[in-house]
Amino acid sequence: MMITVLMIFVVGFSPAIVSLLISRRNQAQTLAQFAAAREAVSRRNVSANALRLSEVTAIEGSRAVIGDVGCRWNARSPYLRCAVNPCGPCDDCPHFL
Repeated sequence: MMITVLMIFVVGFSPAIVSLLISRRNQAQTLAQFAAAREAVSRRNVSANALRLSEVTAIEGSRAVIGDVGCRWNARSPYLRCAVNPCGPCDDCPHFL
């Protein structure tokens, strides 16, 4: 009787435990990929090139974005200016609206 109850619990909880282990492994892989991407960006010095203090705007409270937020193509992101001209200044962009 006791072994049957124990087997029911083991069989019942095993999918949840396996799912938790897979989830943790995937989370660790994702964090490692993000760290590698951050390191690659810092090596290329993209953030210093893309982020000029005159082009930083605060919207929606404390969120900062780069580029002119009035432009239709602005990504409203602190990392990417826009899809058309992601690294260049907005003033010289032919698509600036």
